[in-house]
Amino acid sequence: SNKLLASVDQTELLAWMGTKSDTRENATEVKKEMEKLKGQLIDAFAAKGDALLKIGGEKKLEVADVYSSIVKYTDPSDSKVVGFVVNYLMDIHLYAKALKYVVKQVEDKHTKELDLQIVDLLNKLGWKHAARLLEHSVPAKFPAEYQPF
Repeated sequence: SNKLLASVDQTELLAWMGTKSDTRENATEVKKEMEKLKGQLIDAFAAKGDALLKIGGEKKLEVADVYSSIVKYTDPSDSKVVGFVVNYLMDIHLYAKALKYVVKQVEDKHTKELDLQIVDLLNKLGWKHAARLLEHSVPAKFPAEYQPF
């Protein structure tokens, strides 16, 4: 991912994103190319951020730089980067902000794993009552098997 990040002219991409209307004759081609480049860049930043979080240690400043770079190009709740963003926020102990993004994910696609991640975040916030309520509702929402009629 470092090779891709080094090969992309991020200043040019940011300048294109800041352009209100492109009146060039090849504007549609440029838009396609820039959108493709932006997607690849976001994927590379997310992969690099995940790898740095797994390594841990003295890489905290570099992870913060990756997060700030991601925020330049996309919303932190974007499906491509939300996993990294939540892990990063949990790493720096911003549990409520991480909870916000996980709940936003639940609105799009409700899964048992996301509910359990919410329970974990609620426990870390000290909201034991809410965590207990959600934890006890998980088996009803996601039964292991269904009874035949």
